[in-house]
Amino acid sequence: MGKKKSKKPVPIKSSSAMKSRTLARKITTKFHQLTSKKHALKESDSEAISRIEEELIELGGRDAYQKASQLNTSIFSTSKWVWGKLSLTGKAFGRKVNASKPKERTPSKVLEIGAINTQLLDFTAKGLCETRAIDINSQSPRIEEANFLSADFEPGAQDAIVCSMVLNCVPNADLRGEMIKKIDRLMNVRGDVFVVVPLLCLTQSPHINKESYETIWKNLGYELREVRVTPKLHMIWGVKGKGGGNGDAAEEGDWRVGKGKMGGRNTFGINFSKDKESGDTKKEKEKEMKKSAKK
Repeated sequence: MGKKKSKKPVPIKSSSAMKSRTLARKITTKFHQLTSKKHALKESDSEAISRIEEELIELGGRDAYQKASQLNTSIFSTSKWVWGKLSLTGKAFGRKVNASKPKERTPSKVLEIGAINTQLLDFTAKGLCETRAIDINSQSPRIEEANFLSADFEPGAQDAIVCSMVLNCVPNADLRGEMIKKIDRLMNVRGDVFVVVPLLCLTQSPHINKESYETIWKNLGYELREVRVTPKLHMIWGVKGKGGGNGDAAEEGDWRVGKGKMGGRNTFGINFSKDKESGDTKKEKEKEMKKSAKK
C-alpha cells in the first residue's frame, strides 16, 4: 500500500476562483483552523508560527477568506433578514423620543460587527437608522476598520447589534465569552441582537451544543424571538429584556466542557471568566495599540 498523500493548502489565484461554493467553504474552514492553531501557540514557537503563516499566505490570506465569506453569505442574505425584523419592530424607522408624541422619532443605532459587505448599510439607509459597520480588515471605505474587542463604544447605546459569522472566527473560547459580554454591555434595553454561526459549530463540537448555546443568551436576559436553523447556519434573533444585565449576567464557567457531541472535530466553545477582561483580551488590545503606534 502506498503512503497517503498529505493535503496541500488550497491555493487562491484570482477572485474568479470565488465562484465555487465548494472552494469557498474549504477556504473558510481552513482559515479558521490555521488561525486557531496560530493563536494557541506560544510566541517563542517561532518556527511553528512561521509555518502556519506560510500556509495562510498560500491560502490567500484574509482577503481570500473574506471573498469566500462574501460568496457564502450571498446564498443567504443576513442583512435582508435583519432588515425584515427591524422593520417588523419599527426600529428600522427610528425610535420614539416621547410616548406622548409618537411622530417624534430619533435614529435607531445599529452596529454591525464583522461587516464583509455594505448590504446592511444600504438597507438601513432606507429608514431612520444610524448604522456603524466595522471589520478588522475593511473591504469598503464605508466600513470602518476596527477590532470590536479593543474598540471603544458607548455602553447601553445600541438599539441593534448584528454579529454574523464572527464568533466562529474568534480564535478561542475566552475571547468568544468576552465578545458576547461586550455585545450585551453595549445593548440598549429592548435592543435586538442578531447572531449567526455555522451550524457545525454547535453540532460537531465536543464542547457545546445548540441548547447550551441558546441558554447563554437566555441567561443574559434575552428573549429569543426567533431561532432559525438551516442546513448550514444557526441564527438567533433576541430582544434584551428589562431585567437584562450589563454583560455580567452570563453564567460564569467554562462552556467548553461536555456540552456537545463528544468526539466532534470542531473546537468551538465559549468561556466566561470571572475577570472583567481576560489575558487574551488584553493581548489583543496591546497588539492593536502597537499597530496604531506604527501608523
